[in-house]
Amino acid sequence: MAFSLTNKFNITDNAALEIDGPIGLSTAVVGGKHLLFVAGSDGNGLTNFEITKNGHLKNVQALNDAANPAFELGGAHSVATARVGTKTFLLATADDDNGISSFQVSKHSRHLINRDNVDDTDNAAAFELIGANGLVTAKVSGSTYVIVSGIVDAGLSVFQLHGNGTLTNTDNISDGGALELIGASGLATATIGVNTFVFAAGIVDDGVSAFTLAANGTLTNTDNVNDADNAALLLDGVIAQRWSRDDIERLRVLGGDALEAALASAAAPA
Repeated sequence: MAFSLTNKFNITDNAALEIDGPIGLSTAVVGGKHLLFVAGSDGNGLTNFEITKNGHLKNVQALNDAANPAFELGGAHSVATARVGTKTFLLATADDDNGISSFQVSKHSRHLINRDNVDDTDNAAAFELIGANGLVTAKVSGSTYVIVSGIVDAGLSVFQLHGNGTLTNTDNISDGGALELIGASGLATATIGVNTFVFAAGIVDDGVSAFTLAANGTLTNTDNVNDADNAALLLDGVIAQRWSRDDIERLRVLGGDALEAALASAAAPA
């Protein structure tokens, strides 16, 4: 069936917003209101909009990294929402600050209330948060987990999100062996039967790694696929993934050669 898109509203960054360099988007319904959260990478902040019935965006709140020294919003990149019990939380990664911030979304004002902030330096020997980039959430056996990719660290960090909004680290995976985590960026999750899977894309490795996520928040590698494995694959510079369902369950991977070249150039010695 054919469909079309009709433009309803457009908004540009201004002094009251934090959408300069918008890159991460997420939605949620809180207190009966539909909300859109935007990460502004160049603006170093988050903006929370109410989506009106006619498709317009009404500014609810804007937060800048400078508002609180503890915020991890410098180079804000990805945002994701999660529910724990009756509470809704917004998680945000920041690739300049090398960390993640957790906010509770108020049911009444729809404002963001900061609950926790985790920086790579909090446990540099273990965390994989340098260049904190990709972000997904998953629920396993009643526990909610947040998975973050560190594009510079070439790895993944997993945190349990508690009912008070705090984050507890449960696992960290660094690239090595057959893993495809150099330039770790895009993340996706899928639940098949009783298993919850996490997929991670490595821009520089040109591949994807698959993991199971256990009830205790640990990851176990189940497979790794590289662009060189098969001439038919299109994984050169893989960056983003989405899980969809049609007649069968499948993983769709988007590739981009230019991204690999840009990342390699940026990482080259001066």
